[in-house]
Amino acid sequence: MKVKKVLSSLLTVVLLIGMLIIPAKAAVKQYVDVEVIKAEERVSYMTPNEEDTLQYVFTSKSQGKWIQIYPQEEGILRVSEGVNVYDKSKKIITGIKDTEDGDIFIKNVKKTDTFYIKLPDVVKERVIVMAYIKKDNVSTLKNNILYTQSGKNKNVYQTFNITKRSLQNIYVAPVSYNGADVFFYVQRNEKKKWVSVSKAMKSAANDHVQKEFATALKKGQYRLVSKAAENQVYQINLTNTPITSKYQTKKSKAQKVKLGTTKTNVYTDTEKASRYYRVYRKTARKKRYIKVRSDVTSGNIKIRVYKKGSNRCLKTMTLKPVQTKTYRLKNGKGTYYIKVIKSGSKMSGKYSVQYK
Repeated sequence: MKVKKVLSSLLTVVLLIGMLIIPAKAAVKQYVDVEVIKAEERVSYMTPNEEDTLQYVFTSKSQGKWIQIYPQEEGILRVSEGVNVYDKSKKIITGIKDTEDGDIFIKNVKKTDTFYIKLPDVVKERVIVMAYIKKDNVSTLKNNILYTQSGKNKNVYQTFNITKRSLQNIYVAPVSYNGADVFFYVQRNEKKKWVSVSKAMKSAANDHVQKEFATALKKGQYRLVSKAAENQVYQINLTNTPITSKYQTKKSKAQKVKLGTTKTNVYTDTEKASRYYRVYRKTARKKRYIKVRSDVTSGNIKIRVYKKGSNRCLKTMTLKPVQTKTYRLKNGKGTYYIKVIKSGSKMSGKYSVQYK
């Protein structure tokens, strides 16, 4: 089973995206040397032990055979790598190929359609095939489910709900590195009107680029607005983490960051006030640092460092989306204040302040 490692420091988990999402203890169901594959609808869960893996295994007994595939639902037919897919006239179907895993995605599949795969003329050991339907155009997105969406060359609208102030990670990944990027943004329902709360973002159809985007949202109803060309299929996953961390907006009540610890919080699009943190440098004989990180979708975070007893700013740092910077304390022992400032009307996401 192949995996895709999501290139992002926003999560500490690795999203397993291959022919199926397979938890470590998931059961594997196998059908051996069948004459017909009934492609059922599959839901890919991102939490362990919620999904079984269904495999069709063919031995030398089936070598050279044509095997029919009958879709059991409408949607996108996904067939694992290593075999070609043919239509009812036994003409090969190009489909949309997953550049990393080699799987084939066939859009707009109906229950009345018939497809075929052709097994090799010689099967020395065995051939394993996975064929299933992914529901397309899901209207409401739920947390921790990997959805598959076809490109339509127009906006696709999919709603989701936030029940508490949260960090919302949005994973959007084109399956084919064919230059057909996916563009998307987030809107909130405000008095029955949809208002954009993020800038337009892009998930590029190539390797080693950002596929996951962090935003912070208050309680409410939202929708993901996405758009891709018709020759693209892309995957979507929402990971929502409620945030209960407190913060202080007055210097006199600055939140203490102890040596060797990190304070993490978020800015939603509606939160504007600056936040204050403080650290205490016990001795000047040891080097001490303030490390700050920004994980936001748009705008910047500004950091200003002050020494207690002075209004002079010792250091100003501007952090762009997904950036880390470190400042060495150089002004002797004592208390230092760190001011975190939001920059940009639609800036939202996570930040952290570390004292080391």
